[in-house]
Amino acid sequence: MVRGTMMIFCGMSYPIAVLPLWMQSVSFWLPLTHSIKATRAVVAGQGWAAISGDLVFLLVSGLALLVGGLVTFRATERTIRSQGTLGEY
Repeated sequence: MVRGTMMIFCGMSYPIAVLPLWMQSVSFWLPLTHSIKATRAVVAGQGWAAISGDLVFLLVSGLALLVGGLVTFRATERTIRSQGTLGEY
């Protein structure tokens, strides 16, 4: 289900321009969209200038997801340790 949703929103099979505007705005915030766009630009022979915006977005979103994941993991670990529920898994 997630894979199918990502294929629709990220423009794997068709350009994002054919999506309704609300779907285009959701698509803009997905890192996979920018990866696909940058890959297509490189394959088409475009230079660094064409993909620089996508690379910046990927760097920032990658760092944000890394920090968010670490914070979430630490909070979950702290909760599990305080409740002593690790053995249940």
